[in-house]
Amino acid sequence: MEKEKNIVEQILDLWCSITGTDFNSNQYTFSLGEEFNLSTAREDLKSSLALDESGLTSLLLLDFFSDEYFRSKKYTIQELLDGKEDIQKVLDACKELKLLLRNPEIKLAIQDFSSKLKDILKKMDAQEDAFKTLENLGVMGYLRRDALKSMDTLTVHQFTQGETTSKYLQPKQDIFLFWNMAAAVRLGLKMSDGVFLGLVRDQFEYASFFVLVAKNGGTLTV
Repeated sequence: MEKEKNIVEQILDLWCSITGTDFNSNQYTFSLGEEFNLSTAREDLKSSLALDESGLTSLLLLDFFSDEYFRSKKYTIQELLDGKEDIQKVLDACKELKLLLRNPEIKLAIQDFSSKLKDILKKMDAQEDAFKTLENLGVMGYLRRDALKSMDTLTVHQFTQGETTSKYLQPKQDIFLFWNMAAAVRLGLKMSDGVFLGLVRDQFEYASFFVLVAKNGGTLTV
């Protein structure tokens, strides 16, 4: 007996049916102007599915992608005359896709994720623009995907180990510039408890990289 598909799989199947997306394809097509690029969407969804087994990242992206695709998709009068029934089937599938994306469980999961981000932004004393980004599901989807990607690729180094003195590390508002890692570590050792983002510049620009430095009492982690 075939296993019943979960809601994420149902939504993905509908998206593929509507757009003709093939996740097994490696072909890439370029778009002009504001035309929605299905190849880019396919690759972004593939990465989100690989990084987030819960499917929430993909659902956030799909909500955004569906809006963008529906706005960009156009039919000529001739197409409407020749294929009215087929086009109606596509429209019905689009409505079904949107209904599934508005599922109460999905809305609750998104609200929970959004509220956690808002709590973090409040603790960071973030500016109003940062809170406005949470109104855009596409932005939240990309933020979540890129954060997961960073967790998968970033390396963590602990330079000192000591007694911790803070339950919450206040992020610094500024981004610091360093010419080497040693300078970033020296600042971390001198600063009060907190977290800062630094750009370590290299003479070859593409070799430059960001570091996140966290100081908590006698413990310094980069």
